[in-house]
Amino acid sequence: ILQGTMSAGSNYTSAFTPGTLHVTPAPLVITADDRSKTYGDAEPALTFAVGGSGLHYGDTLSGALAAPFGPAATAGTHAILQGTLTASSNYSLTFTPGTLHVSRAPLLITVDDQSRGAFQDNPLLTATVSGFLYEDDLSVVSGLNLSTTAQRNSAPGEYAIVAADAQAANYDIAYENGILEVTSE
Repeated sequence: ILQGTMSAGSNYTSAFTPGTLHVTPAPLVITADDRSKTYGDAEPALTFAVGGSGLHYGDTLSGALAAPFGPAATAGTHAILQGTLTASSNYSLTFTPGTLHVSRAPLLITVDDQSRGAFQDNPLLTATVSGFLYEDDLSVVSGLNLSTTAQRNSAPGEYAIVAADAQAANYDIAYENGILEVTSE
């Protein structure tokens, strides 16, 4: 701290000893906002709230938050991290991560309709799966059970083919059941 224009009158002999102004960094609290998306959707814009004493004199932050998994983030919760977001040395930055909530994408299992003659064995029951994203395929689906009440000696008519029990980590599974037609032949 300098003397500047301060002076004593002519009746005084003055001596000045400089002082020191200690400036501490201003507290700055950055809190990442929670976001949500569905598996397969683009990553949402990552935003944050500024707290503490805030930014001063038109100062700005540089960099960006990071959700390290990007658009292919699996279903579940993931941390939104500080990434490259920084403030100048005039601030003491404290960061609170946010959460990216990723919900499951829809997946449809459609049972294929079948037919057979009376007193024959049921054909192999099959289904078509639609809605896979990225490189996903049938290998991500487990436990699929296809069944019908039609037996070898069932009377001619239509019998439901029912799908159940399928599981896939990133998908909510819906079913469209099929029909097994037993003909009189």
